[in-house]
Amino acid sequence: MLRNRRVQIAMLACGLALTAWACSRNFPDVWQSVTTGKQYYVRKDKNHLYAQWVNLPPEAAKHGAYIHTACTLTGSKWTGTSEIYMPCTTGEGKDEKIANTCHLKLQIEFYSVGHDQIKGRGQTLKKFNCNTCQVIETGWKDFEWVPAS
Repeated sequence: MLRNRRVQIAMLACGLALTAWACSRNFPDVWQSVTTGKQYYVRKDKNHLYAQWVNLPPEAAKHGAYIHTACTLTGSKWTGTSEIYMPCTTGEGKDEKIANTCHLKLQIEFYSVGHDQIKGRGQTLKKFNCNTCQVIETGWKDFEWVPAS
């Protein structure tokens, strides 16, 4: 009797694992930020979530810009960092110019990851010295991503 119960539990666990695997296969590949319009290629497994910015503006792409995000499931949310390499511009309008290209690492967390919506918050720059790439002050901002159409 005990042996049959262990077999039933093992079969149930296997069934749940297969269901989770099958469901993750339907997880959309490309997501779009409702806030910024940036599109991200997103992949996840049981304990990790990765995102990479894919619709870079041509000028940013020409300078090798990227945003790569890596998170680990911690409790009920995914926490990690976004590695950012981005041209930094100064001036406005016809006086705008690229002053530097900066490497940054900002914190990010996803607190809701579903098949039709991803919600989280990310560290943002409040004050930043573009010439030296020095972060002076940061804050946090909520975001929402939906599957790209």
